[in-house]
Amino acid sequence: MRIIIADDSETFRKLLVGVIRKISEDLEIDEVSDGIDLIQKVKENNYDLAITDNTMIKMDGLVAIERIRLFDKELPIYVVSGAFYIEKKVLEAGATGFIDKYNIDKLEHKLRNVISPHSDTNSYQNL
Repeated sequence: MRIIIADDSETFRKLLVGVIRKISEDLEIDEVSDGIDLIQKVKENNYDLAITDNTMIKMDGLVAIERIRLFDKELPIYVVSGAFYIEKKVLEAGATGFIDKYNIDKLEHKLRNVISPHSDTNSYQNL
């Protein structure tokens, strides 16, 4: 499984990588710091999952999701954010799901459901 993480906080990206590595060591994980780079990497690579923050400096996650959906309607994209007020907006923009950034246990549980080696594509909808 190949995953891309977009967050302007290097600290949070490393935290997410750590959470994901606890779930499975056998994953390829790329990291970017803004929505512009997220779009470019998704265009250039075949990812199984994208995880993005919403609030980033060059381009936020909402805009990046809208642009990715113009060329890739299938990629599961999860927004990890503490800004609950944007949940409806990101889902309307095409995000697969929304995960609370500040509840690490819940974050790990939801990511485990998505990344589990026994999961199929239907599990993306179960978050």
